Amino acid sequence: MAQDKVLRMSAAGAYTSELTADNIEDFDNASGALAYGDVVYATDGNAVAKADSATWEHLPIGIVIKVKTATSCRVITRGAIDGMELTAGATYYLNGTGTLSVAPATRVVPVGIALNVGTLFVCPLSFNIRQVTAVNQYERCLRSVLTTRAGSAPGSQTAWWTYLGYTVESLLIKYVEFYVSVVGVGTQVAEVGLFSTPLAPNKTAQTITKLTSTDTLDSLTVGIGVKRNTNSLNYRVDPGVHLWAGVRFSMQTTQPNIVGLSGDCNQGRVLLKTSSASFASGSTWASALFTDAGAVTGYHIMATLD
Repeated sequence: MAQDKVLRMSAAGAYTSELTADNIEDFDNASGALAYGDVVYATDGNAVAKADSATWEHLPIGIVIKVKTATSCRVITRGAIDGMELTAGATYYLNGTGTLSVAPATRVVPVGIALNVGTLFVCPLSFNIRQVTAVNQYERCLRSVLTTRAGSAPGSQTAWWTYLGYTVESLLIKYVEFYVSVVGVGTQVAEVGLFSTPLAPNKTAQTITKLTSTDTLDSLTVGIGVKRNTNSLNYRVDPGVHLWAGVRFSMQTTQPNIVGLSGDCNQGRVLLKTSSASFASGSTWASALFTDAGAVTGYHIMATLD
């Protein structure tokens, strides 16, 4: 393995040289309170501090393998670290501040895999690529990976949410769109919005949290075609968000038919809430998992950047 030479100056002003592997680096200790096994992120000025699973900017680069002085430490960014107490074969996540756990936090941040009960293979990731679809600014139309199919009318006052993916950078989202194949009847009462969940779809119901919503939409009683919010949402979604688009109709007489989705196979990429509070009045919803019966799984709701 290639090695780097690092020059260090002692308190007496004498220089010494040390060799480190490419995946083992020396850093200043920004917090002054690091210990062996702490998960750390890079701060300014070649320094590290404890990583924080709740803060996107504080995601991990590695684990402390040696506290050299009160103000410096050595970090492994990839590779095996011994002397741990682990469950063999388990994936370990950042959970809290600087702490490893087999249970992920709200933001899923894998750090390594236990090769055995004492050795962790360190390979930090900012998100779990096995569970999510990453979305970024180059994908101007954010949509479900599920298959579209002929739609139906969502039930009155039933909120439907469709998973769009995990944001890997900041996105300015302007519209929520869907296709109306049969117009509704009666006074229009309809809402769209952007939402988040703690985790990626995982075959269970999740708590839905509103990011933003509006009840000002194109007409759903005149003309079939693509419909969306009339005025731009102009909502900035941060990196590290499990992003969903939602609709809720409560038309006076008949709900419009909108193009549907199928093939979720109970994975949880579509969630719903019957007799739902309006998006305007609510902030969180205890959703239900839609049981896939081979027909319409959910609704083809998209978010767009323009």
